[in-house]
Amino acid sequence: MTTRRGLRLDVYRTAQHAGTGISSDHDQLTLVGIIRRTNTGSRPEELPIQCLVWTPTIDAPAVWLVATPRTLWLIPAGNLLTGELDARNRWVAGGALAGLADRRFTDLVQGRDAVRVHDQLHTPTPQQPRGGAR
Repeated sequence: MTTRRGLRLDVYRTAQHAGTGISSDHDQLTLVGIIRRTNTGSRPEELPIQCLVWTPTIDAPAVWLVATPRTLWLIPAGNLLTGELDARNRWVAGGALAGLADRRFTDLVQGRDAVRVHDQLHTPTPQQPRGGAR
C-alpha cells in the first residue's frame, strides 16, 4: 500500500467551532487528494506532483478536498478507503477552516486562502412513515 503525500495545512478555529472532529484535536492537516463531485458522481484525483511533499502523521491527519462546481471543502480521509463518498452520510462544517499561504494550495482552491473543514459526520435517521403507527 502506497502512503499518500500532500500539503500540510494550518487549522483556524472560528468562534462558532463545535469543539469536536479532527479540527479540534489537530493544529495541522495534510491534504492528500481531491474528490471532484458532479451531477454524475464523484471521482478521486491525485494532487499535482509539486504538492506531494508531506506524509500524513498522527499530528497532521489526512484530509480530502471535495470540489463541486460551486464550492470547496475538506473532509477527513481516514473514513474514505476508496475516495468514494458514502451517500448515506453527510459531512457538515464544524466551524474550522484550514489553509496554507502557498501558491500550490491557492492554485488548488481557486485563489482562496482557506477552506471550511467539514469534520462533523451527520447521518440522517430513517424517516418515519406519515400518518403515525396503526
